[in-house]
Amino acid sequence: MNHMAPVTTMPRLTFTPDMATGIRAIDNDHRMLVDIANSLSEEVLAGSKKEKLGAALEALINYAEVHFSREEKMISDCAYAETASHMREHQNFSRLVYESHRLFRTDPEKVSWEKLTAFLMDWLKNHILKTDKAYVDCVRNFDGTKKSAGAPLIQPVTLHVTPSRADLLFRCSNLLLEDGEMARLLEEAVSAIETQQSTIG
Repeated sequence: MNHMAPVTTMPRLTFTPDMATGIRAIDNDHRMLVDIANSLSEEVLAGSKKEKLGAALEALINYAEVHFSREEKMISDCAYAETASHMREHQNFSRLVYESHRLFRTDPEKVSWEKLTAFLMDWLKNHILKTDKAYVDCVRNFDGTKKSAGAPLIQPVTLHVTPSRADLLFRCSNLLLEDGEMARLLEEAVSAIETQQSTIG
């Protein structure tokens, strides 16, 4: 089917002054994410074809990946104390959006665009105003030569995997961020697999 069911109203988000962090690269990213989310909302409201909706959703996924990578490097560089929990928020967001994209590709009629766009708008606004605003002082005060005392050193990475593997990747990364017994067991399992591969090879 080329067209989705008619939608009469869709949410929109405005980048307001109180959402600005004062960090140019981050604010530019946030404005772009808001614009892309609004574009997706407009495509749904216009009853656009599947191809346009898919392109808009993919644009959001791709730019969110770029932004998260940039932001995570900044907060990791300044050794922001809440880096791990911040990254988990990113991962949970990506996981839900990836799942929505997978569902859209396999059975688009099951996608609730009203719920998805409402989630996107709400998440972006709350994440920017609360979670992102909390790291501003750390990033702006970082002089590039020293780490904050007692803060965890976390290295953000960007990986490109198929949608079917994305969920597994998010689950594993969440375990590693917890840095507990399950993280240790996961590391041991990976080491065992690598040892087996080297033996087979």
